[in-house]
This record gives sequence, structure tokens and C-alpha cells, in this order.
Amino acid sequence: MGTSEVSKLIRIYWIFKFHFTRKVLPGIKLIHTQKGSSQLPEIKWAPEFIFSEPENKARMLLYYKGITRVSKNILSDIVRCMFLNENKNNTLLGEIKQHAFDTIDALQRGNFTNFSNCVAQTWVQNQQLDAGTNPPEVQKILSLIKDYASAFKLLGAGGGGFIFIIAKDQEAASKIRQTLINNPPNSLARFVDIDLSRTGFQVTRL
Repeated sequence: MGTSEVSKLIRIYWIFKFHFTRKVLPGIKLIHTQKGSSQLPEIKWAPEFIFSEPENKARMLLYYKGITRVSKNILSDIVRCMFLNENKNNTLLGEIKQHAFDTIDALQRGNFTNFSNCVAQTWVQNQQLDAGTNPPEVQKILSLIKDYASAFKLLGAGGGGFIFIIAKDQEAASKIRQTLINNPPNSLARFVDIDLSRTGFQVTRL
């Protein structure tokens, strides 16, 4: 086995370990590793009260849009740009890394407004990294609710089947819910209950 094959196996191992850690550990967390082959994750937990407070919880919505993308193709393009050392992509990835620290800081300070701003900025960065994240069918959904939302983003590595939405207030949350119930993009689209996982990764059916 050559050096390149060994390096590839090491990368696969650490990618698997990172995603295993991210999914199995419960709660809100930032997982951070350093450069090098010894990828021992450093984990920072954020307090949960910012999500459990009734006023904040009433503003957060999770919407299954019934439109999905295959993440492996998207991720392979992003990783390819990383290994080609493309400056634009690397600069953006550095900004995304710093933004993750800014987001966990907002959560640890219990500042829901700053957290909402971080979610909005994440959505901007996602689109800069992959323009296909926001196709016309997604834009149509978001155009219906943008006036009532402080922030939103698609979840998941592939652009996700879900949209996480933070409404401007509880009244705006009701308007978002009613608007999308009355104007579903397809027969699969619907709202899903949102709550924090205290058990880690679980498999459920929609």
C-alpha cells in the first residue's frame, strides 16, 4: 500500500470519527480539532436554556420541504477544491471556521439575537460555498416567509430536506406556519416538532 493510499485511509478514519462524535454526543456543541494526524476532538458545550425558554422556543420552526439533495456529490466538490488549494474556497472555509466560534460564543452568552444573526450569516456562507444550496424551488419557499423571519438556513451537508427558521416574534412564527401550510411546495412538505436531543443520535421515520 502506497503513501497516498495510507493518507486516504487516515483521512477517511478521522472523517468517520468526527461525524460519529458529532452525532452520538447529545446537546448543543462545538467540536474542534487541530491540524495533524492526531485528530482528538475538543468539545465545547453550550447551555440549553436559550432554546428552552418559551419566548425563544416559540420563534423556532423546523420545516421539511420535501426536496432533498445528495450530499456526497456536493461534499466531494468542496473537498476537491480544498485539496486543490483554491484560495477563494480556503479563505471562505477559514471564515466559516471563525464563524463557528462566534456562534458558540453567542450561545454561551445566552444571546438569542446574536445567535439568530449567526444563523443568518451561516446561510450566506453556505450559498457562497455552494451556489446550488439555494435552487429556485427553495428560493420560492423562502420568498414566502422572508418578511416574517429573522434567520433561516437549510440543514444538512447536502442542502438538507429541512429548513430551520427563526421568526421575528411569536406572531411572525404563526404567520410563517400558516403561510407554508397554505402554500406547500409539494405533498411531502410539512412542519416537524423541534427539540434538543439529550440522547445523541437516533433514527426515526418521517
